[in-house]
Amino acid sequence: MKTLRTLTLGAALAGLNLASTFLPGGMAYAQTTNLVATYDLSVLQSHSEFTTPALSPQTSYFFLVSGRWGTGPLDRGEAMADAGWSSYRGTDGIWGPLDVNRYATPPFTINGQPAPRPTPDQYRQDHVYVFELMANGSSLTVAFDDFPTGDNVGGPIHVELYQVTQQDPAFVWTKLPGSTNLPTGWQSLPGSMDEARRIVYSLTDNGVFWKYDIGSNSFTQLQVTGWPGRADTFIYNPVEDTVWLTLNGRGQVFRLPVTGGAVTSVGASGASSADFGSISFWNPVTQRFGTFNGYGFMAVRNWRWEFGTTDNDWVQIEPNTPGRQPWPRSGGLWAVDNIGQRIFHAGGSGNSSGQQGQVEPGFESLCGDTRFDALRDLWILDLKSNTWVNLIPLNTAIRQFGPLVYFPPQDMLLMINGHITTSCADRTGVWTFAIGKDTNYTEATISGDIPSASDDAASYPYYDSVSKSVIYFNNSGVYALSAPEAPQPCIPHRASATAQVVNGFIVGITMTDPGCGYTNTSPPAVIFRDSTGTGGTATAIVNNDGVVQQIQIDTNGHDYTDSVRVLIAPPPFLPTLTIGVSRVNVTVSVVLGRRYQLESSANLATWSPVGDPFVAQDDTVTQEFVVQDTGRYFRINEVP
Repeated sequence: MKTLRTLTLGAALAGLNLASTFLPGGMAYAQTTNLVATYDLSVLQSHSEFTTPALSPQTSYFFLVSGRWGTGPLDRGEAMADAGWSSYRGTDGIWGPLDVNRYATPPFTINGQPAPRPTPDQYRQDHVYVFELMANGSSLTVAFDDFPTGDNVGGPIHVELYQVTQQDPAFVWTKLPGSTNLPTGWQSLPGSMDEARRIVYSLTDNGVFWKYDIGSNSFTQLQVTGWPGRADTFIYNPVEDTVWLTLNGRGQVFRLPVTGGAVTSVGASGASSADFGSISFWNPVTQRFGTFNGYGFMAVRNWRWEFGTTDNDWVQIEPNTPGRQPWPRSGGLWAVDNIGQRIFHAGGSGNSSGQQGQVEPGFESLCGDTRFDALRDLWILDLKSNTWVNLIPLNTAIRQFGPLVYFPPQDMLLMINGHITTSCADRTGVWTFAIGKDTNYTEATISGDIPSASDDAASYPYYDSVSKSVIYFNNSGVYALSAPEAPQPCIPHRASATAQVVNGFIVGITMTDPGCGYTNTSPPAVIFRDSTGTGGTATAIVNNDGVVQQIQIDTNGHDYTDSVRVLIAPPPFLPTLTIGVSRVNVTVSVVLGRRYQLESSANLATWSPVGDPFVAQDDTVTQEFVVQDTGRYFRINEVP
């Protein structure tokens, strides 16, 4: 049956591309799941395996795994292992039960490697687990191996393979209460947020200083004295807890207390006329103020500079090198990932030589400015390795530019609103780029209080780790962009309900758990069980999502009590059979007249004597034991 589900698909692991990322707070995607195949792995053989068909590349799949098994000769009940866990012996000497004494174990291997942990990695009382997969175009060989297997009971390991069709990510906009407009001149940059205190700072080129407190949803203007006359760019310095600003991207550096006050010089001098339009950031690795690119003297550059408290002047990290990528440019969009210690940079105006007026073949101008080309690309500056990594090649990104923000829950960049590159026409929307997965931006589905691009402010969006949302400044107010939490996938389990009884008649049914894994072509049986009542019948109504939507009463019956139970059959499963042994006969072959000690063990590690030592009165000796008392393993030793 084709059902609509919601899953969270995560980044792939190396080699097998196995993923386990059903995380709370994850992004919601509209998805459908289709059953591809079912398999059974026997636990009664030393080796059992199956091979899937070739799984389409860049397509998400998952295994739904059920079944229980363990070491015999008897059924160990709640101590039996399942697809995620095995039991161990507690301090009381008893194995399990699995919901108390357990440790994580992989139930099988995939292409010779231990399976990843299930998603979510939590013990389930119904013993049904999801193992998420990201296909790479090849088939998967799944195997169960165990030796010896002669003492195993239970099984099989039942595996269902599902394919997931993922649609666009979904986001919801919420306009924060009380916010109707922004302070005059509000201007913030990607590096101007104190992430720990959830404060965003705004500083205009003429010294108007504001802060926005995300926690209280409030703006506060801060006083400034000793203004140096102009500031072209600024960042928040988390080491000093101050704001640093500079003239023309790479001039004299000043500091400003975050509480407001006097501006003082940090170092360097003058102003640069070759760094207009550069991007700025705090480098958490070197703990310096960093800048990249810039325009001046009819040319753009791809140099990179940094300045720290112990530096007398700006230190060049990368020289200006025409022809080297990222190409020389000015402006562009950027976002910071301070935890991952990387900077994302996209687009801008430039060309291969950096010289104004040069037009590259096949390139377009940005908003009609023919001095340079629109550089439609995307890069990561890895601050740990001090290297650039290209994510979208030159001239291939979508014809859209807007403020960027890094969204950690999905290791994803979001582009919010913005303009069409050629015409500069406003464009409202959200575009996503999943790092390491996507090759270009994808427009997302949005809903709620959508801010219009025509009202955008001179500001960037910011990710707030507390609310797990993006804070966005628009001239009409402050907005939060969130991704609805992805519900867990449907894991088959029994539905439950309660009955309402009036004067002995069943008059209503209330669902307490709709269950999952049912089919509407074969709904589960419903039985009323009571000490006195009889005659009541009902039918389960199953929707297309495989859950019991309601219980429809067919006949009310009579003489029911308030303690009547509603029994709903579980989802269909293959029948299983286990054999339990409670007693065993142990026969030993010994030498007549010699002295022996019989020992037993439950785990082959700890051995205990069974009875007293004995002198053999015959060549063979047979005794019967209760396995629960002695354990399942025995050995015989000759003693003095």
